[in-house]
Amino acid sequence: MIAKSTHLDATHSCATVSFAGSGFGSILATIGMLAPLIRMTPRIPRVIGLACLTILHCASANEGTKGATAVTLTQKLGIRSSRTLVPEYTSAAWSKTSGLIAVSEAAAKSRYIVDPETGAQVEFTAELPGGDREDLMWSSTSPRLTIARGRSIETIAAQPTGSVSSVHKQQTLDFHGVSASLVEQSGHEFVVAFGATSSDPSRSTKSIQATRLSDGKQHWTWRFPDDGAHYQFRNGSAIAIDKAILAVGWAVRYVDQRIAHQLWVVDSRTALQRCVIQLGGDLQGNRDVSTVRPALTADGALSAVATSSLPYVTLYRNSTCSEERRLPLPEGPQPTYLTFSPDGRWLLGTAPVSQGEDPGRIYMWDTRDWRLVYVTKQRRPYQGAFDPSSRRFVIATEFGVYIYHISTKD
Repeated sequence: MIAKSTHLDATHSCATVSFAGSGFGSILATIGMLAPLIRMTPRIPRVIGLACLTILHCASANEGTKGATAVTLTQKLGIRSSRTLVPEYTSAAWSKTSGLIAVSEAAAKSRYIVDPETGAQVEFTAELPGGDREDLMWSSTSPRLTIARGRSIETIAAQPTGSVSSVHKQQTLDFHGVSASLVEQSGHEFVVAFGATSSDPSRSTKSIQATRLSDGKQHWTWRFPDDGAHYQFRNGSAIAIDKAILAVGWAVRYVDQRIAHQLWVVDSRTALQRCVIQLGGDLQGNRDVSTVRPALTADGALSAVATSSLPYVTLYRNSTCSEERRLPLPEGPQPTYLTFSPDGRWLLGTAPVSQGEDPGRIYMWDTRDWRLVYVTKQRRPYQGAFDPSSRRFVIATEFGVYIYHISTKD
């Protein structure tokens, strides 16, 4: 059963908190340097440390808001973990039907389902083998949570008032997935996974596979062309459009020691790629590029892509595979997570990688004119997700899970 949390992380408002002077960044950096010590201390000192981090985070929550759009940190979820050390949260997903939030730890051993309105929560484990990262995906029609990791898929039923239970046994993919999306098509739900057909990336043919959740059967699959090259998916996203599935994946092509980065746009109606986008700049030949999972608009018209080596986010039109525009980034780390709001109004980006004493960033663009309307510093902000109304978003970070509210004058 879900129990009411009594953890320190209570709801709090940051709208009136402000700090003057230029010393705030140094204080935040100092606290960041002490983070490992806070994580290893007994409970009482750890709680004090977390309280300090919460205060400092609130102080920066209103920095960077531009124009008529205001973004305010309004809540820190009161997650109570059974683990001895303070967990590092890396994934968050907001249910479209129940309003519940699912959260995953960096170790991917414990997951949490939290009601942000009441603070009720439940912790559960799902030992999914075959991968070091996982995707949390809520059903669009029912309070079901699907977890995809490596070769495994598990579906969990979650009710706002009570229990969490397994709907069916774990399903196993016939390849190792690197990322997955949950899409609904013709009354069925499918997990669309991007991955490899063997455990040896240098010898395998990479593919996209849609697995029907109801019976675990393969719905459709797509494979790279047999052209003598080796391909490897790094990331991918998929959505349902026009009674079909549109899949966009970031791939690396290896030929005779030469490396090319490409964006593949695939339509399930023909099981053929619509087109291939050759990603240029200093990406070509670079093995150590940190790629970002493409973010897709709800209508499938645009893909947003970023990388650790380019100082902007690129928008591509999927119908023509043409570059639509570039969104310049201010000085600081590049986003490694991107997501569009359900209504298409906002593009959210998070950059968990710190640069020296400079912490990570949270970015948000208004898609009506593509202005950067919000940017603020945050210690290791990982994956974010919007609520169904597109008026709030949640961010999983190193030291907590935060909810932000968006207000506009229009």
